[in-house]
Amino acid sequence: MICGSTSVARDRNGLMRGVQMKIYIATHKDFAGEVPRIYQPILVGSDINQASSPIKKDNTGDNISSKNPYYCELTALYWMWKNEAADIQGLVHYRRFFSGIDMRGSLFGLLSESEISHYLANHDVILIRPYEFKDRSVGEQYKAFHVDKDLQAMKQLIAIRCPDYSAAFEQTMQGNKLIRYNMFVARKMLVQDYCSWLFPLLFELEKQVDLSTYDNYQKRVFGFLAERLFTVWLMKNKPKAKYLPVRNIGRRGRSYSLRLWLAAVFRRLFS
Repeated sequence: MICGSTSVARDRNGLMRGVQMKIYIATHKDFAGEVPRIYQPILVGSDINQASSPIKKDNTGDNISSKNPYYCELTALYWMWKNEAADIQGLVHYRRFFSGIDMRGSLFGLLSESEISHYLANHDVILIRPYEFKDRSVGEQYKAFHVDKDLQAMKQLIAIRCPDYSAAFEQTMQGNKLIRYNMFVARKMLVQDYCSWLFPLLFELEKQVDLSTYDNYQKRVFGFLAERLFTVWLMKNKPKAKYLPVRNIGRRGRSYSLRLWLAAVFRRLFS
């Protein structure tokens, strides 16, 4: 089920009146960046990881915090699904954000509240631009870098539990485009719909995977699979998406950040 765009009253700044937004920043350590008020750092794997600064933790309420070594940022997503009530919700990383025009704070050039209001007036979800593999399909890339039997087991699980997704699964695996990083911004109903499909599949597959035989990298199997499954879910449900560049923090210089910001301003004016 796709939420669809709705008519919402707005203030003079274009913000949705009476609509709460919360964009969670998944981090495994202290987060020192100064960000707009709609952003909330959340410590993933709080049963294991620690932070000295006051920060939201993913081991409160209904949670799967202990699974973080295997589920990565999905422990934050699960916490949002079960505990967050905001009307519009999103997930980014401590070093990866959606590029925007907000110049406030130490991390300038992030997607702002007004931009989210603008984009979601006519779209169901905000996503990063699809990554295109140049010389292999999504399925071939997974086989080359991960444990292929897990992907094949997920294929069989989908065929049994939700066969109406099998065609989208095949199309995604045979194609070369992938929505990476499990990042998005959307209305709560879309998040609920996606999570209620995703997590039962992952929990069922977890029963079949012997993680004791995997190194620490491959133990992140459920986070890796979720990137592919998010693309499958989008392929099947076809929400109207607004695609934005990723804003990488701390990897490039200020001049690069400024170029991204100028591009975002141009995009905002003409989109």
